[in-house]
Amino acid sequence: MKRRSDRPLTIALSLSLAAHAGLGSLLLRARIAELTRELYHPPITPAELVKREVPEPLDPEPLLAEPPPQTVQDFAFAEPPTIH
Repeated sequence: MKRRSDRPLTIALSLSLAAHAGLGSLLLRARIAELTRELYHPPITPAELVKREVPEPLDPEPLLAEPPPQTVQDFAFAEPPTIH
């Protein structure tokens, strides 16, 4: 029985690997460029620096809310049922 050559399959797999690696690297470079563009922050202007130096006004005293009414019966003080 004559054995078939593995050379065409080896070449096809090598070309496929090279093509997919190239496409993957292009996609990765595009994603890195996109994320790098999102990192840019414009320089801080002098007006923003002055705004940061001004102290924030103090908040008024917080209002304390009343606790909610008890909605579950307190069984510690409940009378036991009477049997007649």
